[in-house]
Amino acid sequence: MKKLFIAVISIALLSLSACKEEAGEGVLNMKYATIINDENLELNKVYDLDGDSVYFTLINYYISDVEIMDKDGNAAIEVKDVTLVDLSDPATFEFNYTLEADAYKNPSFTVGLTDDRNATDPSSYASDHPMSLNRSMYWLMAEAYIYLKVEGFRINNGIDEPLVYHVGMNGFAQTKLKEKAFSINKGNTTTMVTTLDMNDLFVNIDFDTEPETHTMNNMPLAMKMMNNFVNALSVD
Repeated sequence: MKKLFIAVISIALLSLSACKEEAGEGVLNMKYATIINDENLELNKVYDLDGDSVYFTLINYYISDVEIMDKDGNAAIEVKDVTLVDLSDPATFEFNYTLEADAYKNPSFTVGLTDDRNATDPSSYASDHPMSLNRSMYWLMAEAYIYLKVEGFRINNGIDEPLVYHVGMNGFAQTKLKEKAFSINKGNTTTMVTTLDMNDLFVNIDFDTEPETHTMNNMPLAMKMMNNFVNALSVD
């Protein structure tokens, strides 16, 4: 009887091991895109934006605490701590994360940085880290990070008028959740794209009266821009 019990346990363990090996791993590829008028945006290219001729010279923003849930919604899995999407650097447009082949759901992330992350010292990070001083996303005087930068120009009667939106500080970060089920398959890559739509970003923004904010000098516009920014992001 004892030998039979040992044999049964051995077979069960071998079966579990085989199942795990068969499940294997796959890759979750997270991409970031920026569009305007339903086409990919290029820096320094002039576009018509709701009747205004505009071009953008800089678009940077933080995405942090990227998580997904297991298929039952019982456990959160962190797939990225923090990334800085820089439209001038294609290397920042995507990252890969290896996962067990299985079903997952509900990706979420923070637009900006949590208060805890915002309180960290940028000089404590390596030069190539997204939150280092080299990224020019930190206000030294305010001791706070800038969560998003959008800079460009509106061409008005032949004159280039600056558009500058720098939004940051505690209280501005927001969470974005996409209720979406997806699978990771063994040996394959599953791609998920987060898209920033510039048409949605500038909904209800009047370039004549709201051409710039550095957050502290125009808090209502800064909050308006952050709300628009979160709404302008879609995950597919």
